[in-house]
Amino acid sequence: MLFQLNDYVRVKSGVLLAETNEPVPGWEGQITEIPTSLSDYVYLVELDALSLKQMPEKYLADCIEAGDSPIAYYFVEENLEHSVRRDTDEQRAAAQAHLEDQIFPPEDEFDRTRIAEWLNEFEQSPHYATLGPEAQESALSIIQSFGEYAFNYRGEQPTDWTLETVHEVCLELFPRKFTAEISFFEQIALVLSPFFGFLKEKAHLKNAGRLQQEMLRIAPRIMIVAKDSRNWGMTKSIAMEALAAGVDLSDTHAFSGFMADFTANQIHKLDFPNIGAKKPQLLRPVRDDPFKNTSRNQVVKVQYTDGSSREGKFKRLEEDLKAGKCTLL
Repeated sequence: MLFQLNDYVRVKSGVLLAETNEPVPGWEGQITEIPTSLSDYVYLVELDALSLKQMPEKYLADCIEAGDSPIAYYFVEENLEHSVRRDTDEQRAAAQAHLEDQIFPPEDEFDRTRIAEWLNEFEQSPHYATLGPEAQESALSIIQSFGEYAFNYRGEQPTDWTLETVHEVCLELFPRKFTAEISFFEQIALVLSPFFGFLKEKAHLKNAGRLQQEMLRIAPRIMIVAKDSRNWGMTKSIAMEALAAGVDLSDTHAFSGFMADFTANQIHKLDFPNIGAKKPQLLRPVRDDPFKNTSRNQVVKVQYTDGSSREGKFKRLEEDLKAGKCTLL
């Protein structure tokens, strides 16, 4: 074996990139993977900072389209020759980060500043003055939660809200995930309707008037779905039991004690049938969307059918998951 792990090498003149058939432009770098077979002398070369700045445009465009990182490349032994290092760790890291940002742009973050500005204006407006004491007390939590659910589960910023946003957040996400006494859900429409009216008046949201009308229309349904425990997620179901038992959910010690008792009680209720006993087959309903409860901004790890794995936010891997190209790990 001509080269060892961590050796610095140079790509010989005249070598072509397999993807684009264009000459490798004087790349150099450090060997980070050596051959595992005596019959296959192929090395992985992590390109140095100068090489990363000489990335051929067509090859880089192909990497961006495929979502592949261009910071390293496999070369056969005959295409390499020894070299000396010509960059520092800091220079290489900076060059890698620059390229990675082109291929994997930084994820959007929830625009909390806009929500805060809207809330501040809303609290000074006549619309807020029409709210009762309980609605005013709940307003901050309701509006912030509405915005966060819309972003986390729909990938929407405040300026992206639509009628579908109102439906999903108020009729699905709030009932399924938000743990509170039923009186809280009575306040949702009482708060969001004047809030959307305020956004319309200030021209902060072009379709705010339609959102306000829809909010008023679905207000009775919010209470119906919120009361139905069949619409609660597992986490909320447990938390609601704790709430009904008088547990202060903000008291970590008290809730931990409740969970310990709850778990012990569930184990006690388990039925362990005799090994040979036959159970009737249970027909389970097919879920339309197995990823319905996965936040679009949740970081997940997946494995593709070729054995490779990838980690990233769900919204970037959602299409491959739903197409069956990979599975969640």
